[in-house]
Amino acid sequence: LLKVFEIFNDEFFNNELDIPVILIETNMRKIYSIKKPEGWVKYDRHHIDQNKERMKESELITMSFSKELFALNTKEIYITLLRAMVEQWDVEKQASIPEWRRLINNNGHFFSSSYYNECAKRGLVVDEESLGDVELKTKTALLQSGKCKMIGDTIFNSVYERYGIEEHFKLLYKYDEEEKKDKTKDNKTKKSKQSMRKYVCSKCKMSIRVTKSGEIDIRCYNGECNGVRFVEANEGK
Repeated sequence: LLKVFEIFNDEFFNNELDIPVILIETNMRKIYSIKKPEGWVKYDRHHIDQNKERMKESELITMSFSKELFALNTKEIYITLLRAMVEQWDVEKQASIPEWRRLINNNGHFFSSSYYNECAKRGLVVDEESLGDVELKTKTALLQSGKCKMIGDTIFNSVYERYGIEEHFKLLYKYDEEEKKDKTKDNKTKKSKQSMRKYVCSKCKMSIRVTKSGEIDIRCYNGECNGVRFVEANEGK
């Protein structure tokens, strides 16, 4: 996901987006979410490059996806990634421009027409056929909720094919139906208290914190790390 993020960042955002921590969550209601640290301010890239050693993990923006993402086909996965990137772009604009008018409001539940305009600039359009013959009022509600299906047009498809994303960046996930049943059971019982764990990149020493229990596999692409696995902080002790 991060490799394609970098491709899309270059092609569609002029490398303006900060590199986020990308997580796969097991208990998300939404297909994706963008979370910025409290009080976070976006600095220009020169400032960040000059102060890498002083940056804390709490200053990294987080892009989370539900594991339901892997029920989609490869192209739909990366269309969803680009939609998430448009939302991250919106969040970063708000952080750097005080008078910025958000494209997505109401805690991520209202998508403005400007949001769809920005998507269209990057090759994503609403799949009108999937809407069928819904009334205008219903169609408007679907658009504003962000629940309408989007597809790639010529701009997106050109980048998708040029980089061979379908061939080189397939994501594989063993999707177990039993996990769905377990999740349903868990939702009916009292949620267990989650503990925060610290993970560190063994090469650049960048650290992140996660609440997910059990074994995780998160890779670091900071600088020259090129996919080095994060390990739990106490593993090296």
